[in-house]
Amino acid sequence: MYELTKEKDISGIIAAADRPRIRIAEAADIIFFISQCDPAAKICSNLEMLALAINMQYIPDVDAVKKYVYISKMLDYMNETERKLAILSRELGTALTELYKKQELLRTLLEEIEENTEKLNSCENSLNAILDEKSADSETERLIIMRQIQDIKISEVIASRNCQQINQQTEKTAELISAVKSVDTVLLPLWRSQIAQAHSSLNADDIRRAYETAHLTFEKVCELVKGYRHNTADH
Repeated sequence: MYELTKEKDISGIIAAADRPRIRIAEAADIIFFISQCDPAAKICSNLEMLALAINMQYIPDVDAVKKYVYISKMLDYMNETERKLAILSRELGTALTELYKKQELLRTLLEEIEENTEKLNSCENSLNAILDEKSADSETERLIIMRQIQDIKISEVIASRNCQQINQQTEKTAELISAVKSVDTVLLPLWRSQIAQAHSSLNADDIRRAYETAHLTFEKVCELVKGYRHNTADH
């Protein structure tokens, strides 16, 4: 708990409030910068590229000769898709690391804002106590104190908005991290295993199952990107 001296030193109280007010104002600028340089934007773009890469062409139910041609084309397409996924997976991993860094920065920033708000509250209470005790020496002094209290209240409002924005960004970023990890650890491994089976069997049914999983993955990825952008726009 931050405690201010009980000595009726108005200038000391005002000086004590200056630093947290400055830090709260700086925090607002940092939050704006984070929102403009959000690694989530790159992740969403990479996810869209991934979705397009795995959006496979369906194998129609045709005669054996044509089916063989389709199977051959699909296997070639799978090989090319695997190469694309290898690149995109590395990029997603890098972007995820940036998201984790963002979360840690937001957490640290929130703690600092809360600490500085507590300091401002102590300063405000001390100034109010001076007014209540009528210990200010002059009307000019009272006006100075009241102006400082008003400035502190403005900083507290800014701090409250900062905390709200941080909590919203933290929540949405955590949702995106969870969604990306689900795609990376569940859907893509399932699809890859089915591709391996299709390569092994050269069977149209196995390729069709790989197609169905790819299509499901495509829909899920598009859904999570759309949902993230919609929720972000709302805030």
